[in-house]
Amino acid sequence: MRIMDYNYKQIGQKFYPIIPLVIFNREKSLDSDALIDSGSMLSLFRKDVADELGIMFKSGKPARMASVHGEMLVYVHSLRLVIHDKEFICQTGFSDEFKANVNLLGRMDFFEQFKVTFDEREKKIELLRFE
Repeated sequence: MRIMDYNYKQIGQKFYPIIPLVIFNREKSLDSDALIDSGSMLSLFRKDVADELGIMFKSGKPARMASVHGEMLVYVHSLRLVIHDKEFICQTGFSDEFKANVNLLGRMDFFEQFKVTFDEREKKIELLRFE
């Protein structure tokens, strides 16, 4: 098993468990960041990510997703992600209704690849990669 440590990212006066990743769609790739969201089952990325990667996001499988703001319609795609040197396929939703300023990494697929430890006191995330 391999350990990767990341410092929380500061946005304004607050710190968040945000990590860098690379998102692939066929021959296109995009360096981005995502907040690790243990409360979300599905990963959810901003619509501009789909646009930059040439994904017609409404061609994905439609699904209803509950959030703290109510339900939203998302379109689910299988995307190839790379975190550090670990590559995996992640079911990812896109939605016109998702207006957050950061992508979300949910439990499905991502948490199956890593043991995730949040250290709020030190503002660090530890990812232990499963082999």
